[in-house]
Amino acid sequence: MTSTDKDYRFMATNDLMTELQKDSIKLDDDSERKVVKMLLRLLEDKNGEVQNLAVKCLGPLVNKVKEFHVYSIVESLCDHMISEREQLRDMSSLALKTVINELPASSTALVANICKRVTDRLSEAIVRQEDVSVQLEALDILGDLLARFGSLLVSFHPNILDALLPQLASPRLAVRKRTIIALSHLVVSCSPQIYARLMDFLIEELAKNTCMSTTRTYIQCIAAIRCVCVCVCVCVCVCVCVCVCVCVCVDLAVVLVVVGLRYFFPVFSNIQPRFSLLIILSLKTS
Repeated sequence: MTSTDKDYRFMATNDLMTELQKDSIKLDDDSERKVVKMLLRLLEDKNGEVQNLAVKCLGPLVNKVKEFHVYSIVESLCDHMISEREQLRDMSSLALKTVINELPASSTALVANICKRVTDRLSEAIVRQEDVSVQLEALDILGDLLARFGSLLVSFHPNILDALLPQLASPRLAVRKRTIIALSHLVVSCSPQIYARLMDFLIEELAKNTCMSTTRTYIQCIAAIRCVCVCVCVCVCVCVCVCVCVCVCVDLAVVLVVVGLRYFFPVFSNIQPRFSLLIILSLKTS
């Protein structure tokens, strides 16, 4: 992979990709260090095919190396994301998305630490607004993080919300759209306080805003958030029907549904008592 011939570099990286996909491969400490260092260097390769292969290698690699190497990979990719070289930024953003998608959900401690390290850097990149391409990539990755591991980022939700809300007034449509997507992922795992703060902001801005494009954005954001809530409620209704069919006692069915709703969707915890009462009454009168 250090050859001056691009074909040799490509073949070597391709062979590494094949080996990393095997469950039987074992790397010692020195090999892990060398492979990580080399793949990060290949992200800066002059040949696009070699760069793409290096990105693909990082996905399975995070499941083969020790945690401190994963931290090193993530830190390097975050640094490269704000590089002045556009191609390196693009490759690093793509690589970071790949790494996040490949993080093992079973390794809670590793995932939590990675999420915390990345979240601060992404929020900072979003707030800076120095480069739109960096901002867009950061919003994309933050959305992926919230979609997969939102519940592990609860302590960061206030900071994330602070970073996202101003972007709804961005002059760039792409930034506004990706912000809406990130916010819709956020509400699934956020606390009732964060949810209320978000809705209050949207309603207040909608009432006083005179710019048509920004007004449209706020309406779209409210619609996206409500859509998430409706989907949750539909899932709950299905669960109620299933539980009623399986459980002899309707009250027990309701308790099971409400506990599940409260566990998986914290934002609904503040309406749980009233919600459960309505379900019980509707089922008993039907």
